[in-house]
Amino acid sequence: MLQISHALSGLMNNLQLPSHYDEEVALLKKALLKNDNLQQLPKLLDEVIHFIMIIIGKTQESLTNYLSQLNKQLASINATVVTSYQSQKSLSESREGLNTKLQLQVEDTSKAVQGANNLDSLKDLINDRLTTISDTMTEYRTSMLEKEKQAAQSITMLKNKVTRMEKDTTSLRSLLQERLAQAMTDSLTDLPNRTAYQDAILPLCKLMQKNQQPLCLAVCDIDHFKRVNDTWGHLAGDKVLRLVPKQIRTVLAEEDLFFRYGGEEFVLVFPHTTSEEAETRAETIRQAVEKTPFNMQGEPVSISVSIGVAQLAPEEDPESLFSRADKQLYLAKESGRNKVLVER
Repeated sequence: MLQISHALSGLMNNLQLPSHYDEEVALLKKALLKNDNLQQLPKLLDEVIHFIMIIIGKTQESLTNYLSQLNKQLASINATVVTSYQSQKSLSESREGLNTKLQLQVEDTSKAVQGANNLDSLKDLINDRLTTISDTMTEYRTSMLEKEKQAAQSITMLKNKVTRMEKDTTSLRSLLQERLAQAMTDSLTDLPNRTAYQDAILPLCKLMQKNQQPLCLAVCDIDHFKRVNDTWGHLAGDKVLRLVPKQIRTVLAEEDLFFRYGGEEFVLVFPHTTSEEAETRAETIRQAVEKTPFNMQGEPVSISVSIGVAQLAPEEDPESLFSRADKQLYLAKESGRNKVLVER
């Protein structure tokens, strides 16, 4: 029983639930580790299923068949738990039945002894009663052995099913992580995409504000990108979109965050960085792109970027921060491009 509860607790450890479920998960795992009552297992199993469904409830349509299979496994486990409980209940009923039979036989023997007329008849009576009691015990022992065997088989089946489900859940978690990574990554540039930016920026801003640490955001745009597409075609444009981020990465610090926001626009986040420091960093990026040789169909092409920078203010939200940096980008483009402007 405890092995099953521990297996289910291990299954819960494999689930990566949002943090606001931490308290509920901790209580369930505590209940699983302490549970030694088979009758409570279906209820606990339902709670485990509930959390699994939270994890998989928003997966893509391609996972439907897998989820259906997992649901069947859970139903099978629940059925096995019910069978095991019924077997345990049957064992208890058999023990009660034995006690009742033995008590009746002892009472009958006592009455018969009191009514016996001579020693020989008393001996025969006692022998008959002992034989009956012995037969009852043998029948009970045989029945118990069979029921214990069935119960052991049910428990073994249940443990095997839980183990298989744990493996399947681990596989599903890996698949979900892979799908999530794909959903958060721009396939052309291999950079985190706009969705990844939106997921990351709010908690990062809150953390910096809480710790009273500076953070700067830069919006970077490839200059005259439409001209590249119109002159050399979209394949050339894709080449530029791959090469520019590759060059920018060479001058970024380890903690800097770099996203493709959309089209030819990119976002850089500089934690623990003041606006003065961010201006220097952005200028390094601008120069790195400007100095990189680009060739289109054997012809050298000048590629540059314009960058707008803003520093996070206390109590400011990410949308406002982005808007201020984007405004500086607009001003940089309006004033000639290939430059860095920082909000003062």
